[in-house]
Amino acid sequence: MLKAVDRNARYCYEKALEAGKRASAARTQTEREFYQHNETRWLRLGASYEYQERLADFINELRSLPKTPFCGACGGYMRSKLMRCGQGGLAEIDYECAQCGAKKTVIELDGNRR
Repeated sequence: MLKAVDRNARYCYEKALEAGKRASAARTQTEREFYQHNETRWLRLGASYEYQERLADFINELRSLPKTPFCGACGGYMRSKLMRCGQGGLAEIDYECAQCGAKKTVIELDGNRR
């Protein structure tokens, strides 16, 4: 899915475009190199803003995933074995302990555990 570019990134890309035009119109090699370097810096900064936004989206997506419970018997991590989705945002997840084999079912409704 394409998203609108962050306003900071858009500003950087506009400045890079401006610097590129100035580099094309430069009369001396020194002036051209200055504006080309300036264009590169603006492009890198714009890409940095876009990366930051993508990273924040990814982290928010990870936070919305079901959390892995701990085993009540041995305290180890449990692995999800089966997930059943129902109507109204209801999700039933079966977990099994990797160490002792204990099983647990977690029911989530709209991202809230029950």
